[in-house]
Amino acid sequence: MQLREKLDSPEAEPRQTKSIRLHSGTDYTSVWEFLGLRPDTRYVVFATFDSTCMEAKEDIVSGQFRTFPEQGTEDELSFSFILSSCNLSILSINNLLSKIVSYAGVIVANRSLDRPTESWNFPSRFFKWTRGILRPLAKALSWASIWIVNKTTGFKQPDRPILRSPFLKLSELFDSVTVGFEAGSHIPMVGDEVYQVGTGATGILAYTASVKSGDLKKGTAIGELVLTQIKGEFAYSGQLSTGGKRVGMTTEAERRDNYWYSRPDFVIHAGDQIYYDFPSTDLTPSRDEYRLAYREAWFEDKPLKHFLTQWPNYMILDDHEIVDEFPDISEEIKSKVKPRTYLEAAGIAYQEYVHSRHPPSVNKTPTSNNLPGPFNYSFCRGKARFFVLDTRTRRKIGKNTWHMIDGGQMRSLLSWMREFKSDLKFVVSSVPFVANVKGGKQDDDSRRSWYGAYSNDKWSGEKFEQQREEIIEFIARERIERLVFLTGDMHCCYHATMRIGTGNRYQTTTVHELAGGPIYQLQLSDIELFDTDATRHTKNANVEFNVELNEIHNSANAVMHIEVKYAKRTGLSPKPSITPEIQWSVIRTLVEPLTPGAETRPRGEPAMAGCISFVETRNAEALYVW
Repeated sequence: MQLREKLDSPEAEPRQTKSIRLHSGTDYTSVWEFLGLRPDTRYVVFATFDSTCMEAKEDIVSGQFRTFPEQGTEDELSFSFILSSCNLSILSINNLLSKIVSYAGVIVANRSLDRPTESWNFPSRFFKWTRGILRPLAKALSWASIWIVNKTTGFKQPDRPILRSPFLKLSELFDSVTVGFEAGSHIPMVGDEVYQVGTGATGILAYTASVKSGDLKKGTAIGELVLTQIKGEFAYSGQLSTGGKRVGMTTEAERRDNYWYSRPDFVIHAGDQIYYDFPSTDLTPSRDEYRLAYREAWFEDKPLKHFLTQWPNYMILDDHEIVDEFPDISEEIKSKVKPRTYLEAAGIAYQEYVHSRHPPSVNKTPTSNNLPGPFNYSFCRGKARFFVLDTRTRRKIGKNTWHMIDGGQMRSLLSWMREFKSDLKFVVSSVPFVANVKGGKQDDDSRRSWYGAYSNDKWSGEKFEQQREEIIEFIARERIERLVFLTGDMHCCYHATMRIGTGNRYQTTTVHELAGGPIYQLQLSDIELFDTDATRHTKNANVEFNVELNEIHNSANAVMHIEVKYAKRTGLSPKPSITPEIQWSVIRTLVEPLTPGAETRPRGEPAMAGCISFVETRNAEALYVW
């Protein structure tokens, strides 16, 4: 494995070279730390595989990242990131569709065999008497073939999925090239690789090519291609081809600048990176099957595989990395398999594929129950602090005792808040903390949600109110400022606020929550699942808090682009201070035409946007002085 600075030529000596031995015990995964890197520098990592040790279609793979800058000016402190969640793999959906089509085909074929044998075309003449024997035999063989295919491959297809990966558009938004062509005679399909003869540069067609004039049949078409997942540099001249077919001659090649969004510094995935329990909800826990779920979701979806190599990715698990609504799984499943068995298998795969790349845990007290997790951790980007909660592996479900996180994680979180009480802070929680989700106190089966919103699965649920209120009271007592929760789970994007305390806005504390996702899902959320405006009081200290759902986007699959900007501002103090401001935008992840009937130019502008400004809390005496 070699590490080079981005500006170095491919022939330059690598800055660092490492050798890693991969073995089956960790499913051929490993992590290596590169030390002594310069701040605010883009690096490229090249991994070369020894084919004598393991079979690989590619002997060299590459990825890149940019180190965070040191704390400095307002511009150096500013940054942006993507908040996402709930990525139901297009491979899983494609495999399910293949299975449905296969079973439907057998059913239709067997129904055809139920026609009277006199109307059959085969066998004919002297062998008509065999038709009665052939009918049950053909039916048995058709079902046998279905059973064999299901057991061997599960109907998984070798070709590119029919569904378009949402990561193709995300890659195009932040890293793409517009290539003009003339004398065009063939247009590639979306997702096809385009090759430039001479330079060897390649790219993937992000969406339908634009033909401005000319005729493809006559080889006179003039148009342009928007390519992403670029390898090499496209020249301003040279022949373009795809799949051995000539596309046309290059007339221009320019990097595209995005008007709406800055290039993200990193990506946060707030849970449900894989769906181990889709489409089978009663799948037996198996370490190898969990590993397979990661490999299929991340490596067979080529745009996602590319996306993961281009940005630092911070992740945390939710229930679907283990099993639906873990640990409060259905009684039917619980009667067969204990929740602990699911966590033991899932935790090993999660550690190998995800958590091993994260900073170490920040728990105040170690755990000693030999179970994987908890997987919480923290990191910083400039003056902004991030605390990533694990709300699943230590969730307690009992007759008298319920908690979302264990005591060690709670102490670490509160200590972290106190230490950085005036800094901009983000807490990543895989389930909503601020937003009130209805159903925690209802048993109306007619309104029960498909993702468990009407169970005690969220912080606002009846069983988890005590821990939620403990955090709320701590925020009020310690005057914690500039706090934002980041979440997923709800299959929608939203901005919610929690105003803690009474009085004017300078005497209260406002906690914000931003939700990103789903990247790709079959069902979206409903605003009726939220309590959009509610005032409550904590049971212990009688602290008043009001929760409001300010904005919600639930009409399409989407992620959230979050940009943090710092500016000098004069507030209550006469001395200017560098104050953060957050601008958020909703990006729809599926390609949509810009205008009805259009075949090109997908919609790139935000589907929704907003801004968060922070107000420092002050008591009445401080306000009077000011």
